[in-house]
Amino acid sequence: MNPHHYYLFIDLVCIVFPLALSFDKKVAFASKWMAYFKANLITAAVFVVWDIIFTHQGVWGFNDSYITGIHIFNLPLEELLFFICIPYACTFLYETFKSWLPAQPLQKSGRYIASAMLLLFTVLLGIYTSHLYTLTATISAIIVLAILLRKRATYVGYLLFSYFIALIPFTIANGLLTGLDFRQYPMINTTPETISDQIVWYANRENLGVRFFSIPFDDFIYGFTLIAMNIVLFEYYRSKDKLA
Repeated sequence: MNPHHYYLFIDLVCIVFPLALSFDKKVAFASKWMAYFKANLITAAVFVVWDIIFTHQGVWGFNDSYITGIHIFNLPLEELLFFICIPYACTFLYETFKSWLPAQPLQKSGRYIASAMLLLFTVLLGIYTSHLYTLTATISAIIVLAILLRKRATYVGYLLFSYFIALIPFTIANGLLTGLDFRQYPMINTTPETISDQIVWYANRENLGVRFFSIPFDDFIYGFTLIAMNIVLFEYYRSKDKLA
């Protein structure tokens, strides 16, 4: 494979199976596309603006050796596709669990887990105020969690369960983007500046400075916001469609 297609390949692998299974009669995710794309359009717009600003400021960047070279809004095409492919796969997973698991996972503990996450992110926010990525990632996650808890969303258990399960493919995909190498790096890595062949690189001065293999811990907070925001808006538009 041409190395310039690596990032694009990762995007396509993430979405190809969820897209193909969207026509399954039980999940019928294709019939809910209108609600999903409304949600994704808003979420992607927020994250693209965030991405443009942080790329310009050098908080993160992209290795030209592993992208096609097509840029929109000064971002690689693959990065824009990331905000479509990953949320699509995760929202599909969420809908699959809702369709196949009538007993909601984490139904009793969901609000407690969300409250614990809110507390954790608030503590990180207070400690790492000078780290731009950590600051914005925790603030955004706190806002989403506060909305979920305030509205007493009935789907919190499904959302959190979907997020935790999605961490497996998310870690693989994001690890490939950030130079994952099980042979060379310990599970918890505090010196990631030496990671070679990164498709996406990060300036450690702006994040927690600790990585799970090659992935900044901040990415897991960022990923939660990306997934949860899509699902919250998806449920909002679905409820509106049902009332129409």
